[in-house]
Amino acid sequence: MGSAVPLPNLNEEDRSSSGEDVESKQIVKVKDKKSKKEKKEKKRKSDHDEKKRKKEKRSKSDKKHKKEKSEKEKILEKEQEIIRNKMEMKRKASNIWLTDELIRQGKFYFFDGNPDADNLLYQGLYRLDVPVYYRQRYCLGMSSKEGLTFNKTGYIVYKRAARENNQTAITRYCSTGGDEVETLTYRKGSVTDIDQDGFVAFGSEIDDPEEKEESFDDRLTSRTRELNSKTFKDPHNISAWMELIRFQDEYLGTGKKQTKLAISEKKISIYERALDDNPSDRTLLLGLLKEFKNVYDSEKLLEIWNRKVMENSRDFRIWKDYINFLKENFTSFTVYSIRETYARALRTLQELSMDFALGRSGSRDSIWDLENAMLDIFTDACYFERSAGYMERSVCLFQALIEFNSECPMDLIDFRAQIRAFEIFWESEAPRAGDDDSHGWNEWYARNRGKNQQEVYDSTVRPERKEKKKFSKKSEEPEPTVALPEVPREEEKQVFVKWAETETQIEQANWVPCRPLMGVGTEGNLHLEDPDRIVLFDDVRDYTFQMTCSGLKIEVWYRFLEFLGVPLHRGSTNAENSQIWEKYLSDPEPVYSVLSRKEAHWEQPSFIADPSLVNMIRNVFRLSMKLFPQDSLLLQSYINFEKIQSPVQAKNYLKSILKNSRWNLQLWNIYGQVEKFQRNFEVARTMYNTALKNIVAHPEHAVLICHEFSQLEIQLENKGGAVSTLCSLVDGQVEDIVPGMPIPAKTRIAKAKSKFQGKLQELGTRNSYFYLWAACYGTFAYLTLGIEPAVEIFRNSLGILGEGQQQEELYTCFLKILQRNSAEISTPPSLLRNNVMEAMRTYPRNELFLAIFLESEARSQISGRIREYFDEMMARDDLSPVVALFAIHSEISRLGSNYRVRSLFEKAIEKIPDNLALWRYYLSWEMKVMGTGRGVLYRAIRYVPGAKALWMDAMSKMSHELNVTELNEIMSLMTEKEIRIRQLPDDFQ
Repeated sequence: MGSAVPLPNLNEEDRSSSGEDVESKQIVKVKDKKSKKEKKEKKRKSDHDEKKRKKEKRSKSDKKHKKEKSEKEKILEKEQEIIRNKMEMKRKASNIWLTDELIRQGKFYFFDGNPDADNLLYQGLYRLDVPVYYRQRYCLGMSSKEGLTFNKTGYIVYKRAARENNQTAITRYCSTGGDEVETLTYRKGSVTDIDQDGFVAFGSEIDDPEEKEESFDDRLTSRTRELNSKTFKDPHNISAWMELIRFQDEYLGTGKKQTKLAISEKKISIYERALDDNPSDRTLLLGLLKEFKNVYDSEKLLEIWNRKVMENSRDFRIWKDYINFLKENFTSFTVYSIRETYARALRTLQELSMDFALGRSGSRDSIWDLENAMLDIFTDACYFERSAGYMERSVCLFQALIEFNSECPMDLIDFRAQIRAFEIFWESEAPRAGDDDSHGWNEWYARNRGKNQQEVYDSTVRPERKEKKKFSKKSEEPEPTVALPEVPREEEKQVFVKWAETETQIEQANWVPCRPLMGVGTEGNLHLEDPDRIVLFDDVRDYTFQMTCSGLKIEVWYRFLEFLGVPLHRGSTNAENSQIWEKYLSDPEPVYSVLSRKEAHWEQPSFIADPSLVNMIRNVFRLSMKLFPQDSLLLQSYINFEKIQSPVQAKNYLKSILKNSRWNLQLWNIYGQVEKFQRNFEVARTMYNTALKNIVAHPEHAVLICHEFSQLEIQLENKGGAVSTLCSLVDGQVEDIVPGMPIPAKTRIAKAKSKFQGKLQELGTRNSYFYLWAACYGTFAYLTLGIEPAVEIFRNSLGILGEGQQQEELYTCFLKILQRNSAEISTPPSLLRNNVMEAMRTYPRNELFLAIFLESEARSQISGRIREYFDEMMARDDLSPVVALFAIHSEISRLGSNYRVRSLFEKAIEKIPDNLALWRYYLSWEMKVMGTGRGVLYRAIRYVPGAKALWMDAMSKMSHELNVTELNEIMSLMTEKEIRIRQLPDDFQ
């Protein structure tokens, strides 16, 4: 135990003094505590102020030195702030459950105490963190004999069919077999309507028929009732019938393979009902015939087509579709049968045209439509002959039609007299359009008019040429065998490869029609072995028809030049005539050339190496420009052709015509473009300076000179010269443009701007140069004010112009400026992207717009917009081969996109099954990437059996994949289908 400590004895004074000390100590202690608190508070404030000053100093220092925190540091700082401010709401994610109590409190979201920084970095959850949801085909309480499916408005309960072979077959909800169908619709409302047991409460309003939402089936039924009512009240309303037919795809379930036949049968029944009320409507008839493809086999379909063509033989649209059907029908296809169908169609329509010309029926518009359709059928026949290997025949068909319509003697009025006289001219083998020393049928007729023309005709008919008819028509003679001589089997494949190479060389070297009397094409005496090299008048008689519309006579020359490989700028790419070149594409290279050249195919044509072809093209240009001297398209196309083939010859020709037309500013512009193409920029500047001095005296083409001159100066980085040229256009103050020229004074620029605005208001959209004035004003604003004012000017002008060539040309100028601006200055990519997409939606076939779009999107490395646009375009019924080829090109360069490329090919050939370029590109891609092309080859031959190039690809490119038996079968099929074979393999061996 411890002892107690004794206390000291204190007197009263000591006690009082000690009490005072204690009290004073307590007061001092309280003061010390207050002072300490004050000191702490001051220190805290001072620390806070110091931290604030340091923070401000640090932020100023960061701004001064331009040091930014990394993205990771910002994310971590944000996370710390969230955790610090919301610590009281911190809960573990694994323990959070959405209960009824939390729903009533409105607590649907919580802060995760252990967050994932990547969610902020990628602005979303990782896909594998989201639970996978599988929609069940049944629900609690449902019978095993019932099933459940889902649509946009609710769930549909349907009965399952009886089980067969342990497999459950599910009937369609639209089945007419008497199955009971019940639709369960869900009610719109808040999810907070929960009862005490935690279940969603179905309100009494769901049983109210007035407030019940209309189901999907109800909407289909009401829409069907509405369309049926329209057609019943007005059975002659064709648009109502077509709307009802299109609605069947939605009503019967688009995209389901098992319902395609049902949809087609339903559409056929509607078409037949509509035709009963409108028997003469061709839209309904063509739709019915197209729908038959999904129902009947080829034999039955051919029988139906033959019957319909006989009933509607005077309708050119029926003939077009009938010919396309025959060309794709592999079973009945032969070159001779297609050839006869072309001739029969043209003969029938020629009789109708003569009735129109005599005023028996039809109007002026009807005559134009009819003759234009006949020209379309004729052009298709020429391309078909070339595709099958009969190049000489196709060239002669064009020559005959051109001579008969453009060079017909004036004193021959009756059509039959014209045919008899033209036969004498043809059999005389006189030079024709495109041949050397050709002067035309009219001049030949005048020169030989005094002679006995019948004697001339008789002297030209040679006995050996009568054998030609045996080869031009079917005969009972056995077809020549194509079996190879007996050689070792390992060498037989090489025989086919060498034969294909030799056949191609012979075809490329001997395509000019042979005229033995004139000594043309008789080298090597190949015409004696191959009678198809000589084209008789009987071969062209049925294809020779008369055209009364003057505009179509020059159209034949255009199409002949395009047939020979000369691209023409025929106006807007949406125009029907501008789509001919893409329809008959056999190689995708002309389309893809725009990606490297940055110019459309008509602005910079390809070089032609064949001297015979170049010579014929020059002769065609020479004769056509003689007949139509005022046609600017022919002149521009000829210069574009010559600046590639022979720039010296192009300049010599321009000099010769400038001697007589020195004030023609169009010729000066063409001359400047030739020098610019050769990169003789100083010479081109001299040419434009010379032309610029004449814009005041000849203002009609001044805008053309100033626009092209300004573009040249922009290309040469001479901004002052470009602005001065554009100012000269409106103020007339012409001065020589030299390199390094300063920008004009601000007062002159302001006046020029005002005059540009007044000129655009003065001009109407009917002015053919309105787009050039708008382009000059937009370029002027871009050079002097910036890109934003230029964009506003261009967009306002585009809105004024309607769809057509002027708007498309203005879009081209606009996009080139945007492209140049994005390359020089950092601008938002959306500026170029939005405008080019708007241009593409209006002119989807313009390959230059597509090339700009692909180039701009390639910089962002994002394929979403490209795929979205091309998916939309590939789904259209009027899909263009150009769009399809660009869609495929955009995916081929991507790694791991082989299956998407194949999908694009399949979609393209489904919409355009007769395009040879797509099939050949598909075949080469399959062989290169997938290593096999057998399936694509046989499908291509089935859809395009008349394309000799496909058969040759099988021999030359697929000999490693096909065995000898298959190669022999392909050769036999070529003979059976009457594809042109110039030299048999056994002869080659």
